[in-house]
Amino acid sequence: ALSSFPDIRQVQERGALRVGLVAKDIPPLLVTGSDGQPAGIEVAMANGLARRLGVKLQFVRTAATHDELVAQVAAGEADIAVSSVSRTVERAQAVRFSRPYLTQSVAVALNRVRALQENVACPDTPADAAALAARPGGLGVTRGGAYEQALRNQDKTINPVVFDTVRELHDALETDRLLAGLGSEIELRELFAQHPAARIKLKLCLVGEQKDQIAIAVRPDAPNLAAWIDVVLDNVGLQLKPS
Repeated sequence: ALSSFPDIRQVQERGALRVGLVAKDIPPLLVTGSDGQPAGIEVAMANGLARRLGVKLQFVRTAATHDELVAQVAAGEADIAVSSVSRTVERAQAVRFSRPYLTQSVAVALNRVRALQENVACPDTPADAAALAARPGGLGVTRGGAYEQALRNQDKTINPVVFDTVRELHDALETDRLLAGLGSEIELRELFAQHPAARIKLKLCLVGEQKDQIAIAVRPDAPNLAAWIDVVLDNVGLQLKPS
């Protein structure tokens, strides 16, 4: 049945829900399957939404960064975006957000060798994490994400080392070029799971008081679609745990 809300009906009449994804993989939430198609937990979520609307899925997977992805949704090039999108105050001025389906800690991977040499402990607060950036090769982040933005919001003079990919950030950590890397708990846990040897060199620190809420971004002119997605999330009881 067609929805009585014009923003939902538009998707139904088009016959496709356009879902924005970042180009890079974020295992296990977003991966590229052996057939070259997107897969993972978040793609399964998008599938469930499309199925309930009675439409097919159309992926828009061209954004290199999360900021670029949010801009695509803001411009209406995608109806929604799922790719571990952090729900931030800045982004909420540009797009709508569903309720969070995952709340994780902000995490820091610390190079044990350099931490010993420089007498650095796991950061407890966002300010502790930010302070690492004052050291040469102190703190790395990936480009165009919520973490880079959060650091710069905290203090305009903070100068982190910015990497294009998580892989490059990990390489810098493992070769002692970098003291610490800032990222999401899931991303760093996944690194340790896939590369058990990384545990020898790196230590995972959770920055306790700061939480990262992951939600579905919805285009700004679709308030009813956003409200409907919340109902679906609540109905299926979707609440992921970082572990």
